[in-house]
Amino acid sequence: MCLLRKISAFIIICCLLISTAIIESASYSTTTVFGHEYVDISQYAKSKNLQFSFNSRTGDVLLQSKWSKMVFKVDSRMASINGVVLWLSLPIAQKNNDVFISPIDIKTAVEPIILPPKASAFEKVNTICIDPGHGGKDPGNIEGNKYEKVYTLMLALELKNRFEKEGFKVVLTRTRDKFVDLNQRTRLANNSGAHLFISIHFNSSNTKSVKGIETYCMTPEDAGSTNSGTNNSEKSKMPGNRNDAKNMLLAYCIHKSLVKTLSSEDRGIKRARFAVLKDARIPALLVECGFMSSPEDMQKIIDVAWRKEIARGIADGVKDYKKQLAR
Repeated sequence: MCLLRKISAFIIICCLLISTAIIESASYSTTTVFGHEYVDISQYAKSKNLQFSFNSRTGDVLLQSKWSKMVFKVDSRMASINGVVLWLSLPIAQKNNDVFISPIDIKTAVEPIILPPKASAFEKVNTICIDPGHGGKDPGNIEGNKYEKVYTLMLALELKNRFEKEGFKVVLTRTRDKFVDLNQRTRLANNSGAHLFISIHFNSSNTKSVKGIETYCMTPEDAGSTNSGTNNSEKSKMPGNRNDAKNMLLAYCIHKSLVKTLSSEDRGIKRARFAVLKDARIPALLVECGFMSSPEDMQKIIDVAWRKEIARGIADGVKDYKKQLAR
């Protein structure tokens, strides 16, 4: 009899949870706008108790609560959440007097930040795999006699030292000027027992005035990468998509910390199907810690004190990520 009561109670709890999920998911509906699935932003705001405002003259959309402030713009993929620049998978759309956001962006960009995913009872974040980009026959970006592969390794070793002082364990994909295949890097991270994967790079542009920090996480399934517009030619789900929400939260925490610590230009959190992100079975990101093509950024990149600050920014971001998961 006692067993039957327990089973009945369990069934009732499950039904209540399912009912709650149905009510929550039904609080806003999707519609097709310009050939894509979208959600009315005002409906979404209402379902999450967010204040909504829309300036039809400027195209600016604002969602805010006591804890969060999100700024969007019609026909733009560029957004801001709590002052951090973020690139959406699809642009904000307007039809008549209504404005819309992609459900992909709600699920993989907005909610991982304003409603952070929870860590499971057995989940840990104490071992980090650091991936110094390039190496050996692959020099990466070259500016004069300066090679990206040299500075990514220098920064990775500095970051290793910082993490270990903070009590983390560290795995490196390379410890010297050695070529490591991209797939091997991810495979090492997956098999090492690491809980996070951070790939370190320095950027380049044909325009010397371009500078600042960019952070990439895995492109969601059925979405276009930031550098491919809304092109959905690569639709299949990859192993890296299993952590879409945590990928975004990790990128947000580290990017926010870096921009604040370095007082650098915020070029935003972006999406890409980079080889090292596709097959990562743990939360992963790739961070571009400045532009070698920028004389201003390059002077900082070669400065050991500046690299120490980058390491501090990344380490503080990981600590914030752990804190957000524990909420």
